[in-house]
Amino acid sequence: MLNNEQRYFDALKRITKYMTVEQLRKRSEKEYGLDFTEALGYAYENVIDEARGAIFGRRRPKVKIPQTAPTVPENAAPEAK
Repeated sequence: MLNNEQRYFDALKRITKYMTVEQLRKRSEKEYGLDFTEALGYAYENVIDEARGAIFGRRRPKVKIPQTAPTVPENAAPEAK
C-alpha cells in the first residue's frame, strides 16, 4: 500500500500533465469536440477528482507546533519586563 506522501505526489504529478489553459483553448474543439468553456469546466472537475482521490480515506496529518517562550511586548509596563 502506498503511503500518504506517495499518493499526494502521484496525484500532483498526474495533474501537471494536464493540458495548459492555452493548449486547451487551441485543441479542445478538435480533440474532444467541446468548446473551450465546456472543456475548461471538465478539466477543473478532473483536477478536483484527482485531489479527492489522493486524500480519500486519509486522516489529516498531525502537525507539531514548536513551543516558544512567551515574549513581552516592547510597550509593556515596566513591572512586566
